[in-house]
Amino acid sequence: MAASSRTWRRRCYWTAAVVGLLVGLYVGSYAVLYRRGAAEADAHGYRYFFYVPFTDIVSSRGTTRQHRVLLWLYDPVNDLHHHWFGGRDACRSITFGPSPERPDGCVCRA
Repeated sequence: MAASSRTWRRRCYWTAAVVGLLVGLYVGSYAVLYRRGAAEADAHGYRYFFYVPFTDIVSSRGTTRQHRVLLWLYDPVNDLHHHWFGGRDACRSITFGPSPERPDGCVCRA
């Protein structure tokens, strides 16, 4: 009976250690992506942050598949961070409007 109790405790200890490690990796990877995304958002004057580099968003003219997957993956911790601790919310979608620059070859008449 004592041996099975010891085995059960050891199994619980290892399960708790593995779960703790996975939670730490999850929150840590969110923190790294959040800090990078918030710094880029500050640099561009944007209210929301992206999980992928801003250059990827600009080149794709919208949110990328990787951003949408990471948005789904980190949504629970981002909601907690945003609502309880005042962190920024992740950008859910983006719409690029008309550009103030004229396209090449455009002849504008006054």
